[in-house]
Amino acid sequence: MTLQDLKREFILHKQYEAEDLNELMDFLRICYVKGVVAISTYRNLIKELELLGATKPAYEIEAIS
Repeated sequence: MTLQDLKREFILHKQYEAEDLNELMDFLRICYVKGVVAISTYRNLIKELELLGATKPAYEIEAIS
């Protein structure tokens, strides 16, 4: 699967184009978890998306008091 293939799959499933690369990255993660995408493909596409500027979400963890 290429980045273009990922974009096509996104459009097929969501019925709209991804607004940004982060949205594509999230979709790719879901595809991987569901077993649609192999680990090697997942790693390659994640690297490509990160090189293009996609970022993982930053989560803040609050201390438990």
